[in-house]
Amino acid sequence: MASFALEIVTPYGRFHGARARSAVFATEDGELEVLAGHQPLVVPVEPCVLRVSGDSGDWSAAIGEGFARIKPEATTIMVDSAEMSSDVDVERARAALQRAQERLSPASPPWIRAQSRKAVARAVARIKAAGEKRGRRTG
Repeated sequence: MASFALEIVTPYGRFHGARARSAVFATEDGELEVLAGHQPLVVPVEPCVLRVSGDSGDWSAAIGEGFARIKPEATTIMVDSAEMSSDVDVERARAALQRAQERLSPASPPWIRAQSRKAVARAVARIKAAGEKRGRRTG
């Protein structure tokens, strides 16, 4: 199967770069799978588990929100956070999820609720990614 250059970038620098045969991540409209030769596209990325089938094996990472620039020969995913599945601290992610859910109260200001919804999505992505590192797919 043909491959393409995949690069994941965060505000802190280059997170990962490799050759990939497939990259799957979430957008506002659902999951998107990128393969070599994909039509040029720029899409928003939602917090999710990025699943990659690469020339050197399969791997996954929890990624935050951002954008992906897709070209036939290369894809760059620019997100606010990224963490390899094997590096996720599940207890810390669960604690972050609980804190974020507590701030979703209708009594909270709208901007706090908006930030909390994003924090919930990031924490859920981290927990799902940690499940995948153990060989389990968690919904």
